Amino acid sequence: MSLSGVGHDYEDDANWEELLIKDSSNSPPRKRVRGLIAAESCNFAVRAGIFPALPLDIIFEILELLAPLDLANLAHTSRAFHTTLTSPQAFEIWKRARERMWNAPGCPPRVSETAWAKFIYGEPRCQECGVLSVRKIEFALMRRVCTKCKKKKLMFSGHVAMRLQVYDTAILELIPHTHFGASAQGRATKSKFYWEDDIHAMTRVYGEYQKDMVARKPGAQEAFQKFRDERVKFVAAVAEHAKGCYEWWKTVEKKKYQYAETRAGRRYQELLRRFRELGYDERDIHAIRYDEETNCKSDLTERAWNRVRPILQVSIETARAVRLDRDQTPLINTRKALVKNAYDAYRRTLRPIEWIHLPPAELIYVIPVFRTLIYADLNVPLQQAACDEAARQLPNYISSFKDKLQACLLELMADREYHNAAARRVRRTSGNRKEHLSMANFVFSFWRYGCLCSFEDVTAFLACCCTMIQPQQQPDAEFWINLYEKQGRRRGEWSFDYIPQGRMLVNAMITGLGLDPETARPEDLDRLNRRFICKHCEVSTAYAGPRDLAYSWRTALSHVVSTQGHLVLQTPWRTLTEEESAAVRQAEGVDPAEAQDMWSCNHCAVHLNSLQTYPVVFEHLRVAHVIEEPEENVDLFHALPSARQRPSAQRLSTSLKMGSAS
Repeated sequence: MSLSGVGHDYEDDANWEELLIKDSSNSPPRKRVRGLIAAESCNFAVRAGIFPALPLDIIFEILELLAPLDLANLAHTSRAFHTTLTSPQAFEIWKRARERMWNAPGCPPRVSETAWAKFIYGEPRCQECGVLSVRKIEFALMRRVCTKCKKKKLMFSGHVAMRLQVYDTAILELIPHTHFGASAQGRATKSKFYWEDDIHAMTRVYGEYQKDMVARKPGAQEAFQKFRDERVKFVAAVAEHAKGCYEWWKTVEKKKYQYAETRAGRRYQELLRRFRELGYDERDIHAIRYDEETNCKSDLTERAWNRVRPILQVSIETARAVRLDRDQTPLINTRKALVKNAYDAYRRTLRPIEWIHLPPAELIYVIPVFRTLIYADLNVPLQQAACDEAARQLPNYISSFKDKLQACLLELMADREYHNAAARRVRRTSGNRKEHLSMANFVFSFWRYGCLCSFEDVTAFLACCCTMIQPQQQPDAEFWINLYEKQGRRRGEWSFDYIPQGRMLVNAMITGLGLDPETARPEDLDRLNRRFICKHCEVSTAYAGPRDLAYSWRTALSHVVSTQGHLVLQTPWRTLTEEESAAVRQAEGVDPAEAQDMWSCNHCAVHLNSLQTYPVVFEHLRVAHVIEEPEENVDLFHALPSARQRPSAQRLSTSLKMGSAS
């Protein structure tokens, strides 16, 4: 029997049933039969036919073993059972069944035992709309209804006359009412709320009596008075019964909550014991105390342990990493340096420009195998050989992380733009996911930093995000572990965000450049290096600044996204011609990124951990590699493109004047 119809789902209903039976009878709970062997199943129909032929006292003995809802269901299986269970002799059967199951009150006036059992023990479904999980019961109204339906049909007594045009409000004293409003959490003792259907039904009956009295039918006045007196008594009896039911319900809820808390505490203690046996410090294990998996109200079986262990282990190891980073800083930094050496050795095997899309060392430190090397067994010195051995699998670890990150971004995009046809198309596509995320018109942000166009921009940003974040805001081990394990998802929040309007903005740029939005990549727009003017700034009467500022495509995108009012235009850009763009680029002067210590040679690893300015790398190429005219992204590259300083926007009119003057 399911008891999910009552209270909150704090724990397994079967155990809750046993608790309440034990609590009310002070006897050990009986084990419920959960199945029958095959041989018994074959003969069940034969035995079922014998049951009605048994003596009545034996039938009653058997029926006393059933729960109220089982009795109610049994009463509807045949006329014989219905007659037996609704007879006065069955009163004790129902009474004992209710006592075993929560010690529930008896039936309210004019309600049968079967109806009462189904009402309080049945499925938690709204009687109006059918929605599930309706936990609160309105005993005074004999209804289980959801909040939405209450707001529709539950009426305050003072509004009845106006809303239903009921002119004789004396009929309200003939209708049961509740003191709980549609949205009230507590009880409003001075307010009365009536169910609309009850009012309509009583209005019809009341009207018939009134018609008879107006027609001066014999005995009409006496009949009405008798009816009224009986209804007043009935309403008073219902109110008195409901009062006891509400008190009983509060007691049941309290007991159920206490029992659930006891079981959750028992589960936590068992988890504590098991993780201690695995060698974890109790200070770190406490991190799971309020975790959803810890506060589950069921016992910790072996199957449950195998399922929750890897989930909770991440939380415990996160707490350990944060604690040791704080309390054992010199030792942890020494161990991290050994892992960094192994990571650098791997990076040297790659072409230098590939470093752009490698994760930062901070992320490598929290990959499980390296996390164990750094934070576990601190009394055992860490050897470089162990780090080098673990680093053999770095390509697999990094590839796996990127695959999960891609899936995460696609999921995020679908969540943010679910009603967009393009998003749904990408969501359905399985074989071409990497291609979709390489397009320039997929725009993401991370920690509210900038606009990251394509998956390549995202990975490039991760490689340099620590460079762009203030020292006092540097992410800790918890951030990196969450990023590696859950790709930035945490309790419904994301470190990443998808910018739906970014797709429209970039598509407008791509179309203005004569490219195909379905195939254009960020490097295509970088190569053209054209300039754009914001149309909103150009035509807005409220904008007091220059109206013809020309931006690069990346700075233009950031400008509009950061100024939400600019998104009202369907075509937000004026695309400059190549001649106009050339004039603007000339007015911009020297690329400010050349002064950043973020450049590296692409022919050797000399700048692996020592990035330099553009002039220094330029000189290195001339001397060491005999390259007089190096080409960006071929001979040298900006190693942290997401942190690259972009030229300031220039006025088109001024740029054209400067160009004509020169």
